[in-house]
Amino acid sequence: MAREEQKQTAPQEKPKEGKFKLENIPGAFSKALENVGKSKDKHWYEKIAIFAKTFWNEIRGIEDEKKEVSAEAKAEANKSIDARVNDAKAAAKLDEKTPEADKEFFNEAVAMVATAGGEVPVEMQDALKSAKGKLTDSVNNKTPEMSTLDEVKAMGSLSLLTIAKFKAKYNDPTKFKEALDRLYKISDKSAFKLEKLLSMPVLKIFKTEINSTVEGIQAGLSFIPGSGIEKGQGLKLLESFNLTTDDVDTLKGIKEQPMKNESEIAAVMKKSIFPNTNEAKIKNVMKITNKLMVEKPDHIDTQTLTDLVFNIEDSDIKRLIEILTGKKSA
Repeated sequence: MAREEQKQTAPQEKPKEGKFKLENIPGAFSKALENVGKSKDKHWYEKIAIFAKTFWNEIRGIEDEKKEVSAEAKAEANKSIDARVNDAKAAAKLDEKTPEADKEFFNEAVAMVATAGGEVPVEMQDALKSAKGKLTDSVNNKTPEMSTLDEVKAMGSLSLLTIAKFKAKYNDPTKFKEALDRLYKISDKSAFKLEKLLSMPVLKIFKTEINSTVEGIQAGLSFIPGSGIEKGQGLKLLESFNLTTDDVDTLKGIKEQPMKNESEIAAVMKKSIFPNTNEAKIKNVMKITNKLMVEKPDHIDTQTLTDLVFNIEDSDIKRLIEILTGKKSA
């Protein structure tokens, strides 16, 4: 993704919190009904969200204001690839005694991550930075707050962009797993041990509860306090995937043992998540996901990661990147 496109991106909108104003309740109720009346062509859940957001904003005296992209985010977006890669190498702190061939291999992987970070849109760089901070804290056995949806999307974008690059380099399952195994081993001599990064205790900070999202939307607020999901974000995320609340309810069956409604889950995933992947591979992804959710291993091993990556078509990985970033993927 070109940096020129990043610079021209308009900042995202974010509500500014205000103080609760009890005297605003009658007017807020009227205003909310008025806005719902103007949205006759909307779905029922959209009308509830419109009512709730209007009512909430009027009571609290919230006014939308443009979210300014920080100077740090702009600086990160404008960094040269070489500067970004050098910063990433310094942060990785690979043992200098590492054999030269392993060092070169490791640094190439670091370069992929660093380059992918530069492709994350400028307006997502602040969320990416805070997500990386939480990841570092978690790796160092600290207990950071659960991630916001913006942070989950930013880290998800970085991860998918990196996977796409790694898969392009090692475009065969056997080669891909061999490269991952080698990276796991070498990274043990760095500040970011891959096995630790992919451990469940670390990854749980990026968990966004499907139940919380659905319950929030059904309540008309699209958020549950403490879930890390801001008002309106849950509904927008569903819409970007062309998912309905019924679809999400269906997808929840993937975490059951035995899995519930497999055919219905596969149909939803084909429609909204992996439209370019064939049904047999989608069912493989479902089985892998179900196993992870049910058995709860302490980390994601290289075979599982390889199986996931090679059961999803490249065009669907690209599509997921575009949905999360709101940008066309290079």
